[in-house]
Amino acid sequence: MKNILLAITAFCVLYGCTTNNSDEEKIVTYSCVVSDDGIIYNNENFTISLKSDSDYAKVLSADFYIDGELLKSVFSEPYSYTGSIADLPVGEHMANVIITQNDNSSAKAESKFTFLVKLGDEYQGGMIIYLSEDGMNGIIASKEDVPGGNSGQFQWGYKYEGYDAYSETDGYSNTQKFVGRNDDNFAAIACLNYREGGYDDWYLPSVEEFEYIKKYEEELIPSRLENIYWTSTQIDETHAEIRHFGRAGISSNDKIVFGNYHYVRAVRRF
Repeated sequence: MKNILLAITAFCVLYGCTTNNSDEEKIVTYSCVVSDDGIIYNNENFTISLKSDSDYAKVLSADFYIDGELLKSVFSEPYSYTGSIADLPVGEHMANVIITQNDNSSAKAESKFTFLVKLGDEYQGGMIIYLSEDGMNGIIASKEDVPGGNSGQFQWGYKYEGYDAYSETDGYSNTQKFVGRNDDNFAAIACLNYREGGYDDWYLPSVEEFEYIKKYEEELIPSRLENIYWTSTQIDETHAEIRHFGRAGISSNDKIVFGNYHYVRAVRRF
């Protein structure tokens, strides 16, 4: 037996031996980085980058997604996507990268990000005219007058109908008083039927909401500065508030009777 062990030892010295205790292959880890601060702004360029702890040695391709929608497939370094995106709902979203490795296995990296908008942005069918302090809510104004009616003008309603639309701040609740009525010549109904951008929640702004529109009058069709516009705020059983672009805007009662025809600008909330 001793002679056999000596023979094996001599053979290993001369020719070398292998062992089954080799280190396991290192598992590559990946991470997904959205911009520098995890924020994407409406219609502004951003970058999603794939980071690897092994210098991308195993990466064949990287597919970049936002909320499950493919943005781009990348097949070489740097593994990143740069572009812009518009009209996402404000708030938290998810960016994903699906990695195909050189052994045809796959891996995944993901990162949450926040989508934000700014005043004056073109967004979801119109222009943002108001933002809450935290930027999570706001008001969008249509960029054009609501079409239809009598050459683009509408009545407010019928006299003594009891609409109870007296809010100076909440045009949405005022407009809801007209739900179920069928007169397409009414300003509020024209807004309820408006579908700009594919959205169906437009309404006739209250007198205070219209003041936000006036701050952007040069962007919102300056050629219409002298036109008279309805608000959804009722004064009494026969009159409602009106506004102009470019002027203070409350006219005498003979111009704001329900049956008079004026222009309409719709708004919606987000």
